[in-house]
This record gives sequence, C-alpha cells and structure tokens, in this order.
Amino acid sequence: MYDYTKTRAEDLTPDELVSIANSPAFADCDGVPDNYGRIKVKNYRGLSTLQLDCHNRRLNIGGALPTVLHGHNTTLLTYSETKQVVEELAAAVGLPAYRLEVVNLELSADSDLPTSPQLLLQSLQHHKQSPFGLVAPRNGVARALEYLAIHADYRVKFYDKGTHAAQQGHSLPAGVHRLRYEVVCLRGRAVRNMLGLERVTLADLAKPGTFTAAALALLEHWQQTVRNKLLDFTGLKIRQTSLLQSGSNPEYWRQLKAAGTPQITIKRYKVEYRKLLAESDKRTQNDLYGQRIPEAIAAALASVHRTENDTILHTFSKAESGPPLENTKEKHPTHYPLSSYSHKGGGEGEDGGMRVSEQPVARLCHTCGKPINTGNATAKFCSPKERGEAAKRCRNADSNLRNNKRRALRKVESEPVLFDQRPFVRVPEHIREFVLTAVA
Repeated sequence: MYDYTKTRAEDLTPDELVSIANSPAFADCDGVPDNYGRIKVKNYRGLSTLQLDCHNRRLNIGGALPTVLHGHNTTLLTYSETKQVVEELAAAVGLPAYRLEVVNLELSADSDLPTSPQLLLQSLQHHKQSPFGLVAPRNGVARALEYLAIHADYRVKFYDKGTHAAQQGHSLPAGVHRLRYEVVCLRGRAVRNMLGLERVTLADLAKPGTFTAAALALLEHWQQTVRNKLLDFTGLKIRQTSLLQSGSNPEYWRQLKAAGTPQITIKRYKVEYRKLLAESDKRTQNDLYGQRIPEAIAAALASVHRTENDTILHTFSKAESGPPLENTKEKHPTHYPLSSYSHKGGGEGEDGGMRVSEQPVARLCHTCGKPINTGNATAKFCSPKERGEAAKRCRNADSNLRNNKRRALRKVESEPVLFDQRPFVRVPEHIREFVLTAVA
C-alpha cells in the first residue's frame, strides 16, 4: 500500500539527539558533520536519505518501505509487514514512531496481468482534467514505461513495474506482467488530505484505519481516471450517443461552461454520462483493467479485514465503513451512534410485541448531509469538535452562497433603474427571502 516515504522529526531534544547518535543506524557513521552541520548515513537498509541536521535539530529519513524489508520495491508490503518495518525503522534511529511525521508518501497498488500493461498505459487520457503525459525514459532505455498526471500537491502515476524491475535486476517470474498504480503525495498537506488526519506520523501508517483510508483514496482516484475504452451505443438515442462519446473529453465540459450553460445542467449531464458509461462497460465486458486494480487494492487490505461480515467490496461501496480512524479531520465510523437513528425500543406493546416509540429524525448537515451527533438541538452544520476543518468548510459553503448573492444584488440596486428588479433575480429558493430582504 505504501512505497516511497519521507519522514521528519523536528525540534529534537538533547536526549533525543543522544539517542539518535547511539542508534544502530548511526553506529557505523564517523559522526563528522558536513559544512552545513549535517551527519549523513549512506546505504542503510536501502534508504535514500538518512541525515541528522545538528544545527536545526532535525532528522530526515527517506526511502521505499519495501526496500527496507526486502532490499527492493518490486513487491509491496502487506499490512503485517508494514507494521514490522515501522517498528524496525523507529528502533533503528532511536526514536518512537510517532515522532516521525510523514511529509511525502506514495500510495501504491500492484496488479499482476496476463499481458503487458502497455495497452492501459497508452489508453490513459486524463485525471480530473489533468492530461496524462509520457515520462521520458532514462538513458539506455528504449521505451517509456511511465505515464503521469500532474496536480498541485500530488501526482497520479501508472507504469510498467515488471519491466522496470527487470531493468534493476529483480525480474518477475516468466509470464507475469505487473502494473503499478500510485498516488504520489508531494507535500504533508496532500498526505493529510488523502488519509484524513490532522497529522500523519510513521506510527499512523501501521494502523488499520489509516491503511483503509489509503485504499479508499487509491480507489477514488482510480475511478476519476479517464481512459479510451471501446464503447457500446446499442439502444441509445442520438443525444445519449453524443454525450457518451464526448463526455470523456474535458474540453467538452469547458465549452459547455463557456457557453453559459447553467451549472446544475452540467452536473446533471455528468451524472447521466457516468451512468451511460457504466452501462456501456456492462454490455461490452471487455475492460480487463476495470476490475483488476480495485481487486488488487482489495487484496492489499485482506490482511486487515478478516471478519466474515466485513467484506472489502462493502468497504469500497461506502466511504463511511472500515475501522474508525484516530486523530481524523473527517472520521469514517463503522456505524453511527444510536442517537442518530429514529427508531428505538419503547417496551412491550399491547399485543405482546415490542412497542416502538417515535423519536426525532436524525439531524443532518445542510451542506454535506452527514449526521450531526452533538447535543446542540438547533445545529445545522457539522461540529468542529467532530469533523475539524471540514466543519468550517460546511458553514462557509452555505454562508458564501448567501453573501455572494446578496452582494451581487446590492451592486445591481446601487445603480438607478426604472422598476424593481428583485422579483426577476435568479436566487435559490431556500435563500431567496434572506437575499431580497437584505436589499429592501
């Protein structure tokens, strides 16, 4: 599930500095700092970076977690192996795992295929409207193996891991072709957003909830990846055929927006396009990769979820399922508290059965629709105590809409007009009274 990881421990105390200096990782080091006050250790268990910055009291560790255990990253770690590596790495540097904050992380999934993954790589179009680009091969390699979609804080990457491993001297068994899919978090902010944590440490990577959150993030970004696929237009009307053919092109949606098409109409078209695409996939049954990658992610979670009732596909079908995450901004509980349900036992009824008393319906956030489990009976939005920064976004999404409409109307009303324009202003019905009253 994890490949390259970069961690950092800052503001080290004198005792921690002594513990690091006496740790197994620095045992064979001469202890002489360079011109910048850094003590570097090279080639310790395959780590690409291991340095102690004495001036700034900081420890930097970088490398692929599979390499620490196996000596190479051709095969990803299982959950139990991840726990083992976290414990060994923390012991090697003489610090507890929670002191090492994760600032870069690669979420990875491998899919073993019967044929070369080149067909998938060449069919990649875009991810969230960011086009996939071909990464130039390194010197001495004739064919490019990697395709990349670039975003501000992260990258989405697909490459032929089998061929790449063979070039590094770790060939796969004959007849096995391996595709590796990765979401590369370039900043600590991206890591926190992907895993839903306020702070991500090395210790968190070995927790079941974080492992599940990583799998859900991989699945989500896979579903947002658009590829060239053979489409089936059987039984579709001309308008539906045109939508199914054009919907995979980001320029189509940009032109709709530029033409002044209402946003609600564009959203409706996108929902219809996804439905048509799913139906086409069912009819064609020719998408080798459509299920292989989700199955690979599910297989990586098999060591975490072993109960009969907790199936992996159910975990993927509901983002709310899975073990609860600790220290999260948006927790993913396995169930909602009993107080959020509107049915409770009310004792024995007249007919000998169970009497059900009426209870108030669960209160839901007006913006995101999630249950509000606080004691405030008048709360309309998520509580910061429950969901952290996400609660602020829920409140802002509601207030920004109302305030922006009100400012726009005030701007119109500030200029002389011949008649009252307020009845003709397009304002959502649930905020219409608030907006129009403000400029009365």
